[in-house]
Amino acid sequence: MRDYTKIKAWQKADELALVVYRATSAFPKHELYGLTGQIRRAALTELTYLLHLSHRLEYVSGALAAQLEPRVREVFACLHGLIVAVDREVQ
Repeated sequence: MRDYTKIKAWQKADELALVVYRATSAFPKHELYGLTGQIRRAALTELTYLLHLSHRLEYVSGALAAQLEPRVREVFACLHGLIVAVDREVQ
């Protein structure tokens, strides 16, 4: 069995999750079961919107939002590539 932790897509998704957890740790306590929890569980395209909303609510700075957006796109591209490769291997 392959070591999934060596897969680039997994590594990038893991790093993005870490950054998102750190960013949401500063959210207001009343958002713990709302926006904070939703962002931490979000799929990638949903995460893009939730980060946008968090910026508009002034929970994250424009700089942090701008830093996270390309990371989300990069992880999405990696995961998409992995899905395509696995699909080809299966067929």
